[in-house]
Amino acid sequence: IEDDSLSYVKIINLRSKIICNAIYGHLPSVITNFLMSVHVGVRPIWLTTPAQLGRREQSNSTSTTTTTISTTTGEGGTVHLSSNYSTVPTGQDLDDIIFVPDGEKFRSTLPIFVDKRIPSQKDSLVVFTSADLQAVKTVEFLNAARKVETPVLNPLNTGICYGLSKSEIASKFPDIYRKWQENRFYYRFPNGESYADMVGRLESFVLQLERFTVPVLVVVHETVLQLLFCYFKSMDVEQAPLLHVPKHTVVELASTRGGWTDKSYQLAKDTQY
Repeated sequence: IEDDSLSYVKIINLRSKIICNAIYGHLPSVITNFLMSVHVGVRPIWLTTPAQLGRREQSNSTSTTTTTISTTTGEGGTVHLSSNYSTVPTGQDLDDIIFVPDGEKFRSTLPIFVDKRIPSQKDSLVVFTSADLQAVKTVEFLNAARKVETPVLNPLNTGICYGLSKSEIASKFPDIYRKWQENRFYYRFPNGESYADMVGRLESFVLQLERFTVPVLVVVHETVLQLLFCYFKSMDVEQAPLLHVPKHTVVELASTRGGWTDKSYQLAKDTQY
């Protein structure tokens, strides 16, 4: 290209030199940032959801106090939708959080999984989590070069429907539930956000992931994982709300010349990885 009146980006020798000319506006800037981020280095990116929470239920009598554990799941076994930036009740700290048995097994097995998958690179691992204490405690046993908690990775903000399962939303807010079912991607919850809003929130993080040349683990709520998986697998992002996200499963993304391949590991059940 010789005409400097045109807008263009020249990439010379795989990012060793980049020339930008007349790049203005949001979309050209995003494209430029993307081109500056991609590389041919091979490294794994692991995506997973936090270990499943349990709940202490205390029954008091005149002589004893009994503590039992029950799962905090909603309709069909899916975790309650989360609306604010914490799925753990306000006022709790890491020591207050308990997990179901499979959740405990998952988070204790996670470091073993990482060590086996990248024995020569485990000291360079970078871990990203949401600001949710559930995600933070899930990676408690991991030794990583860096652990980054960021609100950018917080789950879908469901506004006034905070903490409610699908069946509870349908019962308490039938109009909201109907509108959400009609358009799950673009519907914005009152005082909350939509999946489409989340795409804008995650844009800079996705570019950051592309830049990494070391292994990365991302522990996030299923709503965030759905969008990230659509990006890396070049799927229609509007189908993200329909993707099934299994519990206690790590999705390993491997970069190749043709894109990203994926393989799933159910750490609470599998012993071979």
